[in-house]
Amino acid sequence: MNVAQSDIFTVPIVRYRPARSIEHERLSKLAQIVLKIDDAGLTPHPVHLQLYGYNDLYMRMLSARLGWLNAPLSAAMHAFVRRLFVAFGYLHSEVSSKIRIVRGSTKEGALRVEGQIGSEGQAVARAVVKKLFQNRNQLKALPVPFELRFGTPGEGSRIGSSFPMNRAPNGYQTNIWGALPGLDNVHVVDASVLPSVAAGPITFTAMANAHRIALECPLRDVA
Repeated sequence: MNVAQSDIFTVPIVRYRPARSIEHERLSKLAQIVLKIDDAGLTPHPVHLQLYGYNDLYMRMLSARLGWLNAPLSAAMHAFVRRLFVAFGYLHSEVSSKIRIVRGSTKEGALRVEGQIGSEGQAVARAVVKKLFQNRNQLKALPVPFELRFGTPGEGSRIGSSFPMNRAPNGYQTNIWGALPGLDNVHVVDASVLPSVAAGPITFTAMANAHRIALECPLRDVA
């Protein structure tokens, strides 16, 4: 069984100007900026970026990487994190790595999950970072390409399409009501039945589809 998912990548972005005294502000750790890159020259599907600003963990991570240099560079590091955003990028499932669920070799019926890393998603991520660099003066911020990191399949948590809807379903596919052949009045209504996984959040899409199935599906008489 194949499962679709949205590849995730991260890249630091350094602003031209610092946010002064930001370490003393009362901030949430939610994304502060959301960017959508819709460029068919990079990929036929939009790329979703969530930018996270100041976080206490940034200094800890930098200190751990600097080692003995942390003390003499402490002031510089504090100035650096006041300019720092970390961008989390998400890709459409059609250009992302794949996940496969296979039956285990034991008699207990265990399942094994295998990640199949694809090169297309990584190429798209590099192209996105290049586009950010080309637009650095408009963004007033500079990405750090050599710190681009790729997540493992499934790490981005946007997963679905294990039972994708199809007008002529076969195998593990469901019909447009999320029903598998031979399972009367059993309907799958979560992200499992989405034909693909978009780069952006999929919660509302799954909820809207579940509402459509519940509202419009012609149920058989079960009395």
